[in-house]
Amino acid sequence: MKHITVRHVLILLLLAVSLGVIGTLKRSGHTDRKAGLYAAGAAALSAQQWDKAILCFETLVKLDPNYRNVNGRLNEARYLAGLAYLEAGDLDRAIAELGQVFSAYEDAEVALAQTLDSCIVYVPAGEFLMGSDAGDIDERPQRRVYLDAFEIDRYEVTNVQYRQFLLATDHDAPQRWPDRYVHKLPDRDPDWHDTMYPLGEAMYPVVGVNWQDATDYCAWVGKRLPTEAEWEKAARGTDGRVYSWGDAWDASKANVREAGIGYTQPVGSYSAGASPYGAVDMTGNAWEWVADLYDRQYYPYAPDRNPQGPPSGTGERILRGGAWDSSPDHARVSYRNATHCFGPNFRAGFRCARFPTTR
Repeated sequence: MKHITVRHVLILLLLAVSLGVIGTLKRSGHTDRKAGLYAAGAAALSAQQWDKAILCFETLVKLDPNYRNVNGRLNEARYLAGLAYLEAGDLDRAIAELGQVFSAYEDAEVALAQTLDSCIVYVPAGEFLMGSDAGDIDERPQRRVYLDAFEIDRYEVTNVQYRQFLLATDHDAPQRWPDRYVHKLPDRDPDWHDTMYPLGEAMYPVVGVNWQDATDYCAWVGKRLPTEAEWEKAARGTDGRVYSWGDAWDASKANVREAGIGYTQPVGSYSAGASPYGAVDMTGNAWEWVADLYDRQYYPYAPDRNPQGPPSGTGERILRGGAWDSSPDHARVSYRNATHCFGPNFRAGFRCARFPTTR
């Protein structure tokens, strides 16, 4: 065994000191970087450079989520950015930012709901192919139908929007049939509690609403339910396509049974499946109420110009688009589902329509 000399001891001491200095420098460097990011984010926020402020604070959160009040500053940047984008008419970016901070700012929830209500797509006047000769008997015959121009919501109405409706009115909250879907949702509480939607589901489509609930909400925001013909044209365009994105089935473009999720997803999660006019989730996620009564034999005698549905029927109303547990066949945009319109339906939501205000 070699003897440890004074020289060895000095070398070890120098090495220890060097390592300590390096560690101190690294810590100092990290501290300087964090301070620099915080200062840059604050400066960008003051200069209304929203993207730069958000990037600085997001980077700092990843480095040290407990550094000063960085999470609060990040929320502030997103909140102010959302309001600025809303004022500028950039609704998609407003939704993206406000959707992350609405729980931290009381008025952000209202702004988010109003922004979503403003997200509409325009469908021009003209003919389209409605129905399907290859579909069920109530989809036949496929025919050309003329519709006046209209606008329809880009997204299904969300929980955060519906909550504003409940707070402003005496309307009952969404419901579900007792124990009907418990086996499908063992790990979550899908129920509303008073006027509060299920935890974490602000941007999910409101479901558990009946046809009258949907009608009342649309009227409250100055809109209406789309007719069945309007819904189908908004979903498929003028070329008679089978699904909102085209003729070929693609389970990655819609929240349906094959996705394996077993529950609704936030609106807009499947933007690749958007319709020709930019409406999303018209295939899958939640069934959507439309205005019309149901008559299995309606198509052969339906008018070919602005059809409004049969004047009378069994009391059933029509649902379109399929839901999170639908098969590819039921998710076709020409498929017609019908059910009684008085009870809540955990699969059913809606979107609103209106005639163009300016164009």
